[in-house]
Amino acid sequence: MASAYQFRATATDALGNTSAPILSPAYHVSLSDDNSGAPKFSGSWSTQKNNAQSAGAYGNTIHSATAPQAGKTNTVTFTFTGTEVALLAGVGPDRGQVSIAVDGRAAQIVDLYAPSAQQAMLVGTVSGLAAGTHTVTVNVLTTRNAASSGTRVDVDGFVVKF
Repeated sequence: MASAYQFRATATDALGNTSAPILSPAYHVSLSDDNSGAPKFSGSWSTQKNNAQSAGAYGNTIHSATAPQAGKTNTVTFTFTGTEVALLAGVGPDRGQVSIAVDGRAAQIVDLYAPSAQQAMLVGTVSGLAAGTHTVTVNVLTTRNAASSGTRVDVDGFVVKF
């Protein structure tokens, strides 16, 4: 699904004077669900659909994994056309960490720990990409926040700006 967005902003000072509206450039976003077939999962992932674990997730589906065994990886790749990509995932008290990299560039580490569980959260974004086709790679790490009770990772999908 793709949607077009444009923001309009005005400023008001302490005396109540208001500026003329300023419009942002229009942009489009699309969402690719984890279960659409576009994201490619490798390693040990399980699919959760229409159950308590996937409740609140986009499309009511998620792919879940935990820290991989030594010498193995749990990875998802997603090829997209656009200038920005964001990972849609669950956060919670038993969540681990992932690395997110686009086109083999330096990865950013995203901590999925939160005091309470929430699904369908935008957890990591890579922006400033040249318009064109790119591949994002998400790796489940063996690390976790000291407050987390586990290394679980739920991938719900990807949001692309183009």
